[in-house]
Amino acid sequence: MNTQPPADNANDQAANPEEAKTSDVEFSVSGGLAAMLAKFNISLAMTSYQSGLLYFIGRNKDGGINIHQAAMPKPMGLSIGERGVCQHKV
Repeated sequence: MNTQPPADNANDQAANPEEAKTSDVEFSVSGGLAAMLAKFNISLAMTSYQSGLLYFIGRNKDGGINIHQAAMPKPMGLSIGERGVCQHKV
């Protein structure tokens, strides 16, 4: 997956996650991603410190890819605990 915020505001997005969620972000995925998610019946979650976003990647009802993003202040990583997914930040 390729995420590239415009170069002129990349640093502003990390400093202000509220602006990051309204920025235009382009995505491209490999041709086999939807099939792999279906085969293993999984979704993916990842963070981007640069954009200040948490991404959830899964399948839509038509079998294609659905990407949801949510603004998070300084997301540094994720883990799974007894209560589900937890965000880690510094």
